[in-house]
Amino acid sequence: RASRGAGQTDGRYLEITNRHTKTPAPCSAGRPRSRAGVYAPGPSDRRGPGGRRPLQFPHELVRQTFLADLSAHRRARLHWAAGQAFDALRRGDVAAIAYHLTEGVAAGDALVAADACLAAADAAAASAAWEEAAAGYRRGVALLDGAGADEPDRRYRALLGAQRGYRALGSYREATSTGREALAIARRQG
Repeated sequence: RASRGAGQTDGRYLEITNRHTKTPAPCSAGRPRSRAGVYAPGPSDRRGPGGRRPLQFPHELVRQTFLADLSAHRRARLHWAAGQAFDALRRGDVAAIAYHLTEGVAAGDALVAADACLAAADAAAASAAWEEAAAGYRRGVALLDGAGADEPDRRYRALLGAQRGYRALGSYREATSTGREALAIARRQG
């Protein structure tokens, strides 16, 4: 288990330190690596503020182990910071932005996360990835519901997009019920 590393972030770069000594984790020969198995890119890669390198996980199990040691609040803050970093540095990666902002919504703003989900769903629909689009629109609706936000325009847009996705997938029952919800919003708004 990765119990010796504690993650710290400034919004774009994750720094791994030894939890007991608060010093940077030891490096192995070749690529720098923490005891948690988190690799920093090689010396030719771009560096961030203060000369720090962004870190990568060499395997999904290492990532899961590292995240298991974090509290739910810390994990949410890291996801929210990652979503903001993706938004600032890689605006075109709407799926990654939506994923991280949705996972970190407890530490951020549900309306921002909902907008990110809708943008990712729009991108998926534009490439005819209907299942992903419908799921993204539904996540947007769930975020709006969870925030208790009275946002009829966003909700209508999300429901209409989900209906279109369900119809393209041949899920007519879901398309009909989603369409009815969207119609009810349209009637209320006039």
